[in-house]
Amino acid sequence: MRIALTTCTFAPNLEGGGAIAATALARELARRGHDVHVITLPLPDGMRELDEPGLTVHRIAPHGPVAPGAPFPSALKKLEFHLRDSFDPGVMARVGALLDVIKPDVVNSHAIPGLSGSLWLAAERRGIPVVHYIHELWAICANAGMFRNNAGNCRSRCWECRVITAPRRLLSRRVDTLIALSAFGLTKMVGAGRFTKSHLAVLPNAFENVHFTPRPRPPGEGLRLGFLGRIVPNKGLDVLARALVAADLPQWRLLVAGSGDPAYVDEVLGMLPPGRVERLGWIDPGELFRRIDLLVVPSVWQEPMGRILYEAAMHGVPVLASRVGGMPEIVVEGATGWTVPGGDSAALAEQLRRLATHPEQLDLPHGAYRSVVDRVRPENLIPAYERVFEAAADRGRERRRAAAR
Repeated sequence: MRIALTTCTFAPNLEGGGAIAATALARELARRGHDVHVITLPLPDGMRELDEPGLTVHRIAPHGPVAPGAPFPSALKKLEFHLRDSFDPGVMARVGALLDVIKPDVVNSHAIPGLSGSLWLAAERRGIPVVHYIHELWAICANAGMFRNNAGNCRSRCWECRVITAPRRLLSRRVDTLIALSAFGLTKMVGAGRFTKSHLAVLPNAFENVHFTPRPRPPGEGLRLGFLGRIVPNKGLDVLARALVAADLPQWRLLVAGSGDPAYVDEVLGMLPPGRVERLGWIDPGELFRRIDLLVVPSVWQEPMGRILYEAAMHGVPVLASRVGGMPEIVVEGATGWTVPGGDSAALAEQLRRLATHPEQLDLPHGAYRSVVDRVRPENLIPAYERVFEAAADRGRERRRAAAR
């Protein structure tokens, strides 16, 4: 099968879970003999293209006026970016020209800020079915998270998002199949009137180098906690910091892997006593898991699903996560970890006290971890993707035959 996979970032620029998942899926599909073409945005200055066996990577200019992830010079430029991120004729023409050359059986779109939803229309006009994979809430929210740094989760969609994302509602009708990381993600999209004509599926992110190598809990006294990810307000590291202060544990250590705005990181970690926090920067997750008793995922936004939950299971590390978004679908109480209400530092502190008092609870049986890992083993997961793509391609061929009659 010939597949055109679109994503705003792709290897070697692996910023964010969406880019990592799209890269892993493209590589696994290529290993299984599919002809995979990746349509993505240019690499940052100084980053060099990788040799990707079995893949053809096409890089096109973004819609502008600001590259995805870059700061906006003014409120007007921010508005312009978000409007053009919904629909941009220039991107539609550039993607369409590539599709005319590639002639794929199916287009598989992932995170698309900077590419815009107009690529779905480009595919539809050529009779090519689109399978879209949602990594966030882009289709219903301008900032893709329904979260504001100064106000927390949005209780409902604001008027700005309703206006800016109105074209995305219409464009979503061009999508043949919607794949979500979680049942939560599907419910969120369909409930907001998106992808109402699409076939629906729930599949985990693709992973490379899947393994199940549970580590023994490191020796020593006290809780060794880990945090892994971008250090931004919606990830809730400040909630964890307040919980640790309130819990007043006799012994504990927090290992923080990731990065963020230095001033914000200093402000959050400055709440904690000196000598209790180790800043690791971005490291291989395996290095973190070997040194901790418990991974804490204190997200406060409605996260569809975190890759880190699967990575923790691969190492047999229990997770203490916020009960938000799709995370309760993986974190099973007392089997793979525990959940507490998102943003509730008091509830998080109480659970930390319980685990510190009864550390034997951290030694969970391996069966539930293995079950989580089995979901993302390529030999189990990639055939499921193939079935979705093949069904969409069959419907596309049938529509083209009907149009030609």
